[in-house]
Amino acid sequence: MSIAVPILRARDIVKDFPGVRALDAVSFDAFAGEIHALVG
Repeated sequence: MSIAVPILRARDIVKDFPGVRALDAVSFDAFAGEIHALVG
């Protein structure tokens, strides 16, 4: 049995715009064979 290792790992992402916090401590892992889209 193999253990899946992410090919992309992002941790504790924070994004602020004037007057609003859009992202707060967001984490994300992407593994081989997955399809993801970033929109916005």
